[in-house]
Amino acid sequence: MSEATIANESVIDPHQSQADGSAQPIGDKERIVSIDVLRGFALLGILPMNIQYFSMISAAYTNPTAYGDLHGSNFLVWFVCHVLADEKFMTIFSMLFGAGIVLMTSHVEAAGRRPAPLHYRRMGWLILFGLLHGFLLWRGDILFTYGACGLVLIFSGSCAHAGCWSRDWPLCASRAFA
Repeated sequence: MSEATIANESVIDPHQSQADGSAQPIGDKERIVSIDVLRGFALLGILPMNIQYFSMISAAYTNPTAYGDLHGSNFLVWFVCHVLADEKFMTIFSMLFGAGIVLMTSHVEAAGRRPAPLHYRRMGWLILFGLLHGFLLWRGDILFTYGACGLVLIFSGSCAHAGCWSRDWPLCASRAFA
């Protein structure tokens, strides 16, 4: 038996669950490549702002003169980052987070399972990693906020497909940033 045959026989159907009922990741053929590309694009767009934040004092993120002069290349880098990147890529990434929740819940429901337990487990891990990262590495971590907002979004249930989730974001944002 060749290695390719063995590999093909060990592939698990993503619509089936394991014996313990846990969900499986989707296969490569089921991935939506455009969403993966957009997610990578959003992460790369956030990178220049994080580089700026990590390389200077915190006040320089909103006031570029706090770290030095704002002439020549300093002005050009600041202007390009703040006009083209600041907050724009975070918005794209946030929309992709919500789209990922809708896709995951749709996938789990199509397999005949309830999405809430899997969703709560995923958000729990996201909150845990966010807390650890926020307290141990960087206080500007966003993972905890995504996890907390994800817990609120699931309450929208089937209404999320109709766009009603937009009413939950202001509530979630006000609690996250209060």
